[in-house]
Amino acid sequence: MAKNDFKPFATGKGANVTSQSDWEALPALLSGFTAGKASSAQVNKALRQASFIAAALAQYTASKSGQDVLDDGDLSGFIAKMSAAFGKDFQTLDATLTALAGLATGADKLPYFTGNDIAGQTDLTSVGRDIIGKASIADILTYLGLGETINLAKNAVPATRRVNNKPLSGDINLWASDVKAISADAVGEITDNGTMASANIPGWWRVSVSNSDSVADFPTYPDGSKLYSYGYMFVEKIGEVWFQHYYAHMGANAKRQDWGTEPNTSRPWIIDYNTANKPSAGDVGALPITGGRLNGPLGIGTDNALGGNSIVFGDNDTGIKQNGDGILDFYANSQLVARIQPGSLFVINTVQTGDGKKLSLTSTNNSALNAGFNLWGDGGNRPTVIELGDDQGWHLYSQRNTDGSIQFVVNGQVIPDNYGNFDARYLSSGNVYTKGESDNRYVQNIQRGAPVWPGKVDEYGPNEAPAGCFLTQARHDPTTAYGVTFAYRPLQMWVGNGWRTING
Repeated sequence: MAKNDFKPFATGKGANVTSQSDWEALPALLSGFTAGKASSAQVNKALRQASFIAAALAQYTASKSGQDVLDDGDLSGFIAKMSAAFGKDFQTLDATLTALAGLATGADKLPYFTGNDIAGQTDLTSVGRDIIGKASIADILTYLGLGETINLAKNAVPATRRVNNKPLSGDINLWASDVKAISADAVGEITDNGTMASANIPGWWRVSVSNSDSVADFPTYPDGSKLYSYGYMFVEKIGEVWFQHYYAHMGANAKRQDWGTEPNTSRPWIIDYNTANKPSAGDVGALPITGGRLNGPLGIGTDNALGGNSIVFGDNDTGIKQNGDGILDFYANSQLVARIQPGSLFVINTVQTGDGKKLSLTSTNNSALNAGFNLWGDGGNRPTVIELGDDQGWHLYSQRNTDGSIQFVVNGQVIPDNYGNFDARYLSSGNVYTKGESDNRYVQNIQRGAPVWPGKVDEYGPNEAPAGCFLTQARHDPTTAYGVTFAYRPLQMWVGNGWRTING
């Protein structure tokens, strides 16, 4: 076992060291010991912490490197041994590993390098995994099913074989026309001052026009603007029918067809609608989503039989129709059922509310006057009033008062058909008072009687006033040292037909 000369200091049980909490609270932990004396426990704590880490690092170095770690002051030697020890547990950092470490991991991923220390990652399919697992080229060819192909390739095609009259005695050059195909390469180019109709050979034509106005038959939008003038045009000829399809680099495209031996400049182009060239509502005879004008009646789910400015729903004579300035009529089966005009809603027959038993409001249309209910309030002592009236005034109303009570008022005579409920509420004759009898049983007015000045009893003043009287005046009696004089009056009330004095 390799030797380690570095030992931790003061690690024994009960060692004389400052507690951890005292150590962390020690001011000298930041500044060091600057004045006075440090206790041996504090010094031992500092030595133990430093020596413990040194001993641990030295022991790790000795154990991993297998070399002695001596207290000989050889710093460079110790660093070399420490590096050797780290190499046992850690991979040396380099650019390649850094590049690989930067890749995101995941299932079925295969790393690869796109340059020096530049890593990439691609999907690993089941086929790729199978091919990587093959031990030989033969196994790979068998896996791909190419074994028979290899065997057939061993026998070259005889030189007597020809392709479009070209012998296979060596390498041959084939053109698209040799196999009646269209070349993938451009067969021509349209430039300034040319025509699109000049593209008279089937295949792809390059369009490189800097000034589209110089090409008389260049594809043009309905508003007169031209399509982007760089792109490719595909030309096809079947018998005596020509077909041209222009693909602009910006995504727009146009097509046209013509009959004859070659394209004609007078044949107009059809511009395709797409996300880059969306039709307007007017282009397709529709109203824009932002609104527009519909000239004529509208039928939803059916034809419109109401005519004029109207909309019908499901039934050709049921809907809404404008019948004048500010007048909107509602029809059901050709019958006018309601009308809206500024400030008013008219229902021709009956207004009903309720899903089961219904409440109806109706008019037979033969009344001499117009009538109506009105809900109103004045914001004061009549906060809520429900009133029935006609063209000549009000008939009756029910009113909620400010105290919450209800008041019902009729503008005329109330004539009950049955007085039974009234009779039960009032006393029969002989058990009630007449007006005169009632007047003699309540006070109608109150006044003071004539004043009275009572005589003195002694030097302090007179006696108490009689019952039913009240004091109206009190003054000091100048003829005495302490006495007073006062006046009192009797209290009188009007009952029946005369004044009566209260006697107590």
